[in-house]
Parts: sequence; C-alpha cells; structure tokens
Amino acid sequence: MTKNEFDAMLEKGLEQAKANEGRLAEDVLADVVKGYEHGEEKSGESFRHRTFEERVAEYGGKIGVDGEFDWGEPVGREIW
Repeated sequence: MTKNEFDAMLEKGLEQAKANEGRLAEDVLADVVKGYEHGEEKSGESFRHRTFEERVAEYGGKIGVDGEFDWGEPVGREIW
C-alpha cells in the first residue's frame, strides 16, 4: 500500500466516522476472518512471499548489513 493509498483510506474512514457510518470492530474482524477462510483478500492482491533478493531490490540493492554496529555497553549478561 502506498502512502497515498493509506492516506485515502484514512480520509475515507474519517468521513465515515463523521457521518456515523461506523461498524463495530467485532463485525469488521468477523468479515475479515470470513474472507480469509474463503480465500479472499480485501486488497485485491494476494500475499506472495518475496525472496531476500527481491526485498533488497526494494532498497536499491543497499540494505546496510555490513560492518559493525555499536550497541553500547552491556547492561545484562550479554557475552561479546
């Protein structure tokens, strides 16, 4: 979901709340559970596991896992 899609969803929700068109959370969750039980997803796209390489590509090939990181002084029973 893009930032604009998320913002639009929140805006729609706010307008519905102002118009007293809300639904009980338990009803919404029941609909979500029913949808997943029947293989439906509300977003219109199904979840697909992405590989590590696909995830790295989302960040321009740079994920910053090389080198060392200073975690500060030990505060418990850590062994370094």
